[in-house]
Amino acid sequence: MSDAPLVHPSAVIDRRARLAAGVRVGPFVVIEGDVEVNAGAVLHPGTVLHAGTRIGSGATLGPYAVIGGAPMDKRYGGEPTGVDIGPGAELREHVTVHRATGEGERTRIGARTLLMTGVHVSHNGTVGDDAILTNLVQLGGHVEVGGYAGWLVVQPHRNGSGRRRFNVHYHHGYGGGAKRSKGILGADIDQKDFPDADFILRGHDHQKWHLPVTIDRISQTYRVEQRTVHHLRLGSYKKLGDRYAGWATEKNFATPRLGGWWARVQERQDEYVWEVREAT
Repeated sequence: MSDAPLVHPSAVIDRRARLAAGVRVGPFVVIEGDVEVNAGAVLHPGTVLHAGTRIGSGATLGPYAVIGGAPMDKRYGGEPTGVDIGPGAELREHVTVHRATGEGERTRIGARTLLMTGVHVSHNGTVGDDAILTNLVQLGGHVEVGGYAGWLVVQPHRNGSGRRRFNVHYHHGYGGGAKRSKGILGADIDQKDFPDADFILRGHDHQKWHLPVTIDRISQTYRVEQRTVHHLRLGSYKKLGDRYAGWATEKNFATPRLGGWWARVQERQDEYVWEVREAT
């Protein structure tokens, strides 16, 4: 049995594109020049691969995924850039991933990552290995989706100028009912370990609460400043049992408060103030 690429006759493929053994190309797929599709990848109907795109082995795209289009960035001047899709990645219906801005730069999707229907990853973005982005998630330019734990930076802009940076430390979460990892003591430990964070986000244990902590810091200009650190347990969207049967009932777990949080920043007299409210 031949391992040559299997290409539907309605597909439009530039002769300069490189398709490895075992690649399957569905109806009405468009592949431009300077595209590389590695062994075993599957391109479902209507998928479009623009120049500079590299598809890893065993990846699955579409239907109607569009990869490597020009970035929505006024700084982009047509310089050669591209997109890398990792081995085993799955990009579902209507996913779009834009090429990077800046000569030689790449937008990257990691190995075995799942991008569900309608996800958009903008220019110069990076999504790590084994990540899952659910339906309609939209990532702006230069956004990096990390792993189990990491940092995010939020920088409000006014008239194109960012005047203050806020640091967010996130972690999937750990522990459960143990005294060390439960409630206020857990927040105290996090406050000690991550003194530069403005937000500390945790999950895992199905608790949901918000604890604002006021701290004193000395600035780079030797001024004593007070600021608020927001500790957030993110709760869950999973209901634990029906209170009559199941492991949660057997362990006498309380029904968790479902939903997440909204955080909105407002500028008041040259100072940024965060408002945190419950999302149900």
